[in-house]
Amino acid sequence: MTLAGLSNRIRSNEQRLVDTHKVCASCTGTNLEEAEQCESLDCSWLYARKRVEGRIEFLEILRDFVQEVLDESDLVSKKESTGF
Repeated sequence: MTLAGLSNRIRSNEQRLVDTHKVCASCTGTNLEEAEQCESLDCSWLYARKRVEGRIEFLEILRDFVQEVLDESDLVSKKESTGF
C-alpha cells in the first residue's frame, strides 16, 4: 500500500467517524463534540464508533512508520550518491 493509499483510508475512516458522531449527537441531543461522551453499552453505534477510532489510530501509526522508512531510505540514498 502506498502512502497516498493510507492517507485515503484514513480520510475515509475519519468521515465514517464523523457520521457515527452525527448519529450519536442526534440520539443524545448533544453537539458533535459531546456525542463521543455517550457510553451506552447496548447501542451498536458505540461499538461502530470505537471500531472506527481504532482503525484510524492504527492507520495513522502505520502511515507514520511508512513515512519514517521512506525518509530513512531517502537519507541512505543521498549518502550513497554523495559518498558520505
